[in-house]
Amino acid sequence: MLSQFKGKPAQKRGGLTLVELLIVLIVVGVLAALAVPSYLDAVRKARRTDAVGALLEMQLAQERWRSRHGHYTDQLTNLHGSLSTTPQGYYALSVTVTPETANSAYRLMATALNGSSQESDGNCAELTLEVTGAITKFSQPECWSR
Repeated sequence: MLSQFKGKPAQKRGGLTLVELLIVLIVVGVLAALAVPSYLDAVRKARRTDAVGALLEMQLAQERWRSRHGHYTDQLTNLHGSLSTTPQGYYALSVTVTPETANSAYRLMATALNGSSQESDGNCAELTLEVTGAITKFSQPECWSR
């Protein structure tokens, strides 16, 4: 029986062996384990600009309101229309003005909505912009940079 295979060249088989396939899977798994957290961090930073942009627009609207009415408003609808969230919907917006400081100070806040990906954004889940007189103070300055 062996004589029939004698002298014939060995046939090449196509495809991958199980060991080669496992090595490829391990390499892909390691790359994914390294890339996914970086990707999610980049997504959170990009979505944070939703809050930063909304707060800066509200600051401008607040200054326009004061120039027309002589005091700052505590009504979010006067600053941001009928929306109580940022345009992309990742943050809830609020404005605080006390009667004692209505002519000189206000506080704008964007808080990550429960259940959104921004909720796990650490210190940057809540962004605050405070204006007192001519001084503007940003909470967590590292969260405001792009």
